[in-house]
This record gives sequence, structure tokens and C-alpha cells, in this order.
Amino acid sequence: MYKKFKPIIVFAVAIVCVVAMAVTSSYAQAIVYGTSLGSGEGDIYKIDLAAGTATWVFSTGLDPANSSWPNSNAFDAVNNHLYYSTSSNPAKLYFYDFDSKTQNLAGTLVGIIAGASFYDGKYYYIRNDTDDLYAVSLNADGTVASVDKKADFTSGAKLFYFGDIVITSEGVLYGSAGVRGVSSHEFFKIDLNNSYNYTDIADSHPALQLAIGSDGTLYGHYAGDGEFYTVNPTDGIRTSIGFVTGSVTGKFTDLASGGLCPPFVTDLWVGAGQNDITKGTNVGTVTVTNDSENLYVTYEITSTNCYMAEVHLYVGTEFPESAAPGMFPYKEEFIDNTTEWTFSIPLDDFDEECGDLVIAAHAEVCCGDPFLECETAWGYGENALENLNITKKWGWYFLYAICCD
Repeated sequence: MYKKFKPIIVFAVAIVCVVAMAVTSSYAQAIVYGTSLGSGEGDIYKIDLAAGTATWVFSTGLDPANSSWPNSNAFDAVNNHLYYSTSSNPAKLYFYDFDSKTQNLAGTLVGIIAGASFYDGKYYYIRNDTDDLYAVSLNADGTVASVDKKADFTSGAKLFYFGDIVITSEGVLYGSAGVRGVSSHEFFKIDLNNSYNYTDIADSHPALQLAIGSDGTLYGHYAGDGEFYTVNPTDGIRTSIGFVTGSVTGKFTDLASGGLCPPFVTDLWVGAGQNDITKGTNVGTVTVTNDSENLYVTYEITSTNCYMAEVHLYVGTEFPESAAPGMFPYKEEFIDNTTEWTFSIPLDDFDEECGDLVIAAHAEVCCGDPFLECETAWGYGENALENLNITKKWGWYFLYAICCD
């Protein structure tokens, strides 16, 4: 699970020059949670799909005779609660509190369920073998306050057996399920904020467990063979990303979305004198993200016929004493046509497990064809360096909140 705590301050500077050479890489974790299929203990794993690993978190001890339960996993990132249900009818809802490391009975639901997700402070599920969508309101202690039926979203025309559901931060529910009386499975969506409008996206989509990773990607998992996929929410097309190691079987009977922790992205500007971007040119981006060990700051030039000659980066828990890029602790010079560069910095350098960092990103950027003109570039921030009384020149810094367990 991911939380946002106090920010780290980051300063980034870059010099850009002509020619293109792109290097692509992804550093953010892609965390989801899963119930191990066939372990017999109802084991819950934290799965990092970027690394291809599964790490045991705890054993529920529930439904030892049923390999497909506990099921209906859903993660409440605000309260650090992972919810899951038993196979009984009616289902019992439990949650694991990651802070106190305790399992708790939340209450009783309506019917049998095998697919759930968390949205806007509520636990949502579709009752198995129906098209009945329910929302579970919760008390402050995580227990069930009420169970309310929200919609028969196909007006009873289809009876779904799951499968799984997932809900985006915009309130769009995606489901992967079988339909009684139909040989194929269905990938569909429901707009929770538009009268529960239902759309059948792909009739032949295989039954997948679904989750949105902490990187914001929609992932699917086929428990039959253990394979993981990215899923295009527009057309339901899946793309294999392989298998994971670290669990008993490598197969998961249900998934839950991880806490969303998307990269921080800001524009890279040249010529923005007096910190006025209307005077400058946007030549690229600065992207900041982290995993459990390192902070990653990536400069990328997107303008044609531009490249970087130098980059200078400040990262720290305190404001810099100097705004001179040459005094920044992280720097690199280039002799080729570099358009992308990533600093990988151990988080241990900052003595902040889940804090805020101050970042200033500077670059020397050279553009032109056939002749080059080099200018100073800064990663945009809401805060001007001159406000720190360390310079009279233009430039910015911004804060980055470390994404952490």
C-alpha cells in the first residue's frame, strides 16, 4: 500500500542540444495484492508486476477447504485495509489492517461474491449469478455500516459469474466475467457516475482477475496458468507480461488494486526569464518516481533537433544553499546526442523513509539545425528559486512526496 507523506524538495537543471537519442525505462513499482490459489491457508501476497515478484504478507486462515477463497479482494488505500470475503452464503466480509497487522470481521454481505473493488470510501461488489451491483458503506473502524443495492445494470438480462471487477479513480467499473447461457466470457464497464450505464466491451475476453497497479495500469491475471497481462480498457485487448515468482503456486484466485502512486511529471522550460513561461519554450519533461530503494529523476527532451549537453540536479530534505547548478550534488555531461537521462539515487541518502524531498532540475539544452544554440533549462515548479534568497536568476524547485509502503 502506498501513502503520501511529507515531500522531498527537488531542483533540476539541464542543458539541451540537437539530435535525438531516446532511452526508455520504467522504474515505478506496479503493486497489486492477490490471494494465492491452492495454498490452503488463504495466503495474501503483495505482487510487484514491474519486478515480477510476489511477497507473502499474511495468512487469513479462512476457507481452507475452498481453493478459490478468500475472494472479492479490495484495498482501501486511505485506511490501509485490505478487504476480502468468505465463500459462505451470505458472505462474511473481513479486512486486514496493515498498520496493526490484525485481521478483523467487518460484517455480513448479501449473497455469494467473487469480485469486488474499492471506490470513494465504499466497498463495491456484484453478487454472483446476478447483475446486482452493491455498495457497502463502512464505519470509521472499518466495519460494515450498510449494504445497499445500487443497480440491476442489465435489467436482469444477463447473469454474471466472476471473474473480477475493478474501479478507476474516475468511477468507471471494469468487469471480467462469464455470462450464464453464453459460452464466451465478457469484458464490460459500468459508469458509476452516469446512472450505472453498462457497456459490453468484448464478448470473447477470457475470465481474468483484475486490478489497477500502483503505476495506474489495468492488469489482468488468468488463474488457470498464472499468466499476467496488461489490459486495454478501451477494447479489452490483453498483452502478456509473463509470470511472477515467490508464491506457492504462482496463481492467484483474486486480485486487489494497489494504492495508486503515479509518477510526478513536470515540463522542462528554456528561456523563461523572470519565471514567466510565456517567454519560454517547453522542450521536454522531468519525471520523478521511486521504488522501495531508489529515487529516479528522468530528463526527456521532446523537441525536434534538441539535446542535452549537461544536467544538474538538487535533491534533499532541506532547501539548497546555492542555486548555482554547478554546486548541485548530482550532475552529468554528455558528448553525444542525448535526449534522455535518468539519475538513480538511493533513498538512504536522504534519511527519509516516507518524507518529502526538495528537487531542482536544471539542464543545458542545445537546439538548432544545422547550428546549435544552447540555453539554460529548468524543470517547472510552483516555487521560484529567487524566493529562497539564494539567486536573482530565474529557475524553480518543486516538492516530491516519496511513494512508500
